[in-house]
Amino acid sequence: MLLWGDSGNLAGQPVVDIWKQKASSIVMAEEVKNCGHYVPEEQPDVTHKHIQAFTADLFST
Repeated sequence: MLLWGDSGNLAGQPVVDIWKQKASSIVMAEEVKNCGHYVPEEQPDVTHKHIQAFTADLFST
């Protein structure tokens, strides 16, 4: 799972492509609006929503 801020250090970068060079599997990726580099601290509710959805999908099988 990848989350990054729209105004953080990866703004405007091809984040998923960058991470595909290191990660063997990316199942969820999203740019978080109104956020810098510290996504959990700056957008805790959005972070929680994404972690909850990710873990629900992961453990639903």
